[in-house]
Amino acid sequence: TVHIGSSDDKVYGVNATDGSKRWGFRTGDSVSSSPAVTDGTVYIGSDDNRVYALREPQPGTVTGTVTNASGSGLSGISVAVEDQNRNIVNQTTTDASGDYSLEVSAGTYAVIANDTSDEHEDAFEVISVSEGGTLQEDLTMQEAPGIGTIQGTVVNASNTSETIGAASIKVADSEFANFNDTTSASDGTFSMQVPAGTYRLRASQGNFAPDRISNIEVTENDTTQVTVELAEPAKLNGTVTNASGPVSKVPVIIADQDSNERFFAPADGSGDYSKNLPPGEYSITAFK
Repeated sequence: TVHIGSSDDKVYGVNATDGSKRWGFRTGDSVSSSPAVTDGTVYIGSDDNRVYALREPQPGTVTGTVTNASGSGLSGISVAVEDQNRNIVNQTTTDASGDYSLEVSAGTYAVIANDTSDEHEDAFEVISVSEGGTLQEDLTMQEAPGIGTIQGTVVNASNTSETIGAASIKVADSEFANFNDTTSASDGTFSMQVPAGTYRLRASQGNFAPDRISNIEVTENDTTQVTVELAEPAKLNGTVTNASGPVSKVPVIIADQDSNERFFAPADGSGDYSKNLPPGEYSITAFK
């Protein structure tokens, strides 16, 4: 650790390897003197006419073994410790036996194992590291599912021979663990590779109402074909009233009876609301 004083009235302990802050202490004024360190205590003077004796915080250690589902150690796995803001505070790579060891300041973190070859899914645990302590945290990585392909064409629901380009295509698996997105080409076609699993797809394009397809089954090394039909939107108009007449500026929630998707259509100053929607059945609720 490198110790420095600063014009912001603080003394800092800085990681000598990467320059990251390990700790900070505020004094009563700017700190321009040089520190002295003896037996783990940092002595430094401040422009507030005081000399401070600061005990050097001792880092904790996170150590463990990364294995596969069969219990065999995995070498070459990237292991990172992230703080609560998703910043990496330290990282390393497992050795030939799958072992790793990292030093971090006391605190709460996530330790994450990542296989850069994509042969295994990420594994992570939330950990709490004490000052000067050693935490054993073993991680088990599951074999990643094989890759399949979702391929399809976006067409106009009113005329399926008319393809639609520049449509946004988003997919997510049933556990919301895998996501992917793309845009349809000028001829309406699209293709994306995803891990094997069950997916739902959402397609949208500014001139049409969005469409959704559920339960798309993707198998390893296979291609699943889908056709996405975007309908020209219908317009729903209405007025919110009570016994005395129109009610202005109230939120109106429109819910699709099949998918339960909700749309927001606030009423204006005259109580009127309007929303472009896909054809279907809806319930409408106004809140005051």
